Amino acid sequence: AMARRYWPGRGPLGQQVVVEDRTMTIVGVVADVKPLNPDVPVQPEIYWPNHQSARWATYVILRTAGDPAGIERSARRRLQQLDPDLSVGTFQTLDARFARQLVYPRFVALLMATFAAIALILAAVGVYGVIAYGVARRTREIGIQMALGATQGNVVRRIMGQGMLLAGVGVA
Repeated sequence: AMARRYWPGRGPLGQQVVVEDRTMTIVGVVADVKPLNPDVPVQPEIYWPNHQSARWATYVILRTAGDPAGIERSARRRLQQLDPDLSVGTFQTLDARFARQLVYPRFVALLMATFAAIALILAAVGVYGVIAYGVARRTREIGIQMALGATQGNVVRRIMGQGMLLAGVGVA
């Protein structure tokens, strides 16, 4: 993303950048790093050795074939061997990190689904109430129709058709 934004159409290798009042030369390019939050677009990134310019926080990402929790002790020991002054903080798997980043979007989705379910239930109760009220008002008419030979299926079809018409108008 950084190469595309700042050096479009030409190679970034050998280019100079100023970071924190220091001029640095680009010696390599890596692929885009996707952010942990899925709503955030990929941003330009720059990496430099920690010994050149120490940061307040440094992240080490390890790939392992086995259980990630099982290598924590050996990884801490190896990091301390590489730099005894390095303060090693917490270890967490990428799955746990992603899960923590997705808590808010999942909560919003759950909240919206809950409100949608409540709205659907209220709409169904409303349609039932309107149809029940219409049938109650037309009880005598329905009785006369049945006495004159209308079948139960015809009466139910007519009532349900009128109810669906009301529901369709409401949806529209």
